[in-house]
Amino acid sequence: MKKRVFSLLLAFAMVGAMGLPARALETTTPAGEGWRASETAFLARYALEYAAAHQEEYAAFDEETYKNLVDQLRSQYKTELMAALGIDEASFREILWTISLENEEIEEKAARAWWAAITQAYETEFPGDIDAVGLPTALTIFGYDSVEAFAQNSNETVETAQQYLAALYVESRQHVATDHEAALNYREQYPGSYESFDPDDGYEGDWAHMKGNTMAQNALQSEEEWKEYRYVRYMPDGYLRDQEDAARREAYPARYPEEYAAFDARAWFNGYYSIVSATPERYMEQEGLDAEGFKKVMFLEWADRKRCFFNGYCVTVDGTPIQFQFYRDLEGEVVGPKAEHERILIPLRAAAEALGLTVEWKSETNEVVCSNGETAITFTLDSTQYSGGTLDVAPHAEKGITYLPLRALGETLGCGVTWLQDFATAALTTPQPSKGTDIVEH
Repeated sequence: MKKRVFSLLLAFAMVGAMGLPARALETTTPAGEGWRASETAFLARYALEYAAAHQEEYAAFDEETYKNLVDQLRSQYKTELMAALGIDEASFREILWTISLENEEIEEKAARAWWAAITQAYETEFPGDIDAVGLPTALTIFGYDSVEAFAQNSNETVETAQQYLAALYVESRQHVATDHEAALNYREQYPGSYESFDPDDGYEGDWAHMKGNTMAQNALQSEEEWKEYRYVRYMPDGYLRDQEDAARREAYPARYPEEYAAFDARAWFNGYYSIVSATPERYMEQEGLDAEGFKKVMFLEWADRKRCFFNGYCVTVDGTPIQFQFYRDLEGEVVGPKAEHERILIPLRAAAEALGLTVEWKSETNEVVCSNGETAITFTLDSTQYSGGTLDVAPHAEKGITYLPLRALGETLGCGVTWLQDFATAALTTPQPSKGTDIVEH
């Protein structure tokens, strides 16, 4: 339970917590006072008061030691912390001296003072809430059913354990308050974003129990607080990203009309989502999509190269992308298609499984024979000569993986091979060739 409380002052992340919390609770406590105080500011004041009460010892704090301690701080920390706390260098020097003592007794007293300050202030405004809700909530976080059991396991008195648990609860409620304030700001900045936000997204089915656990661990007491908790964590990146995705999702079909018209959303879906045993119907139901919306979402994944791209390339067979993450070399690294001399080479095993080929390896001649039952093609490792003529790039082995030229392999076996420059994709179709630019031109 003991912690080096003054070390919080040396963690720059705490400066970011200087913005004082507000919350959905009906409260008369002004920001920055009472239970809504800043722990960083409180500990800074405590350190200053300690230095003021021990001026004789402080006088021995020489300038060289002070400079050495300042040098150990992260760049710009001193100036920014002084500004955040509203103190001058003399006060900063006194705080740093108190911290430099590394006295566990002082730090324990500071912690207890902080616990007492916020719990007493919270109890004054919300009488009985700590006993009725706070202590059971804090005990749940640690997995205990009584303060006595927690105290015994922590080797502390019941009084100290109860004070710590109460403070932990109040600190959690401070975070809830911060979330509420952030939610109000986001709602004002992005009208409608809160109303359309689904806080239970990702917590359905087998994950439903995690919602209750998360609420308990963060002292969330209502569905509204749960929604705000999830909402403020989604907004900084997720909302803007989703808005940009939505705009591109609508724009791409017009930008690439031919590719969109020919795009097989279900084939694309089967390449990646079949890994998680999902179906297009289940996906559409979960995401609230109709068939056209589903197609736009899948097309966006392809056009934005979000999934199924390896070494910067995607290879599809009848619209289904090959999942190269399942193919690894002798060093355990994922292998995929690669370009050499403006040609795409593909790992033999991946090609065989995607195209349903049988493969015969002739070690005595260093030859690989691939067949689809009707047509066979023979490659010789490290040779540009093959059964179909002459290659620009020789097939070769690298870290236990045999790479074959994709175009020669596909076309000899009757596949159409199309290079889609805007999508960095080599598309194989069976049995009819598709229209497009030759794969070699990229």
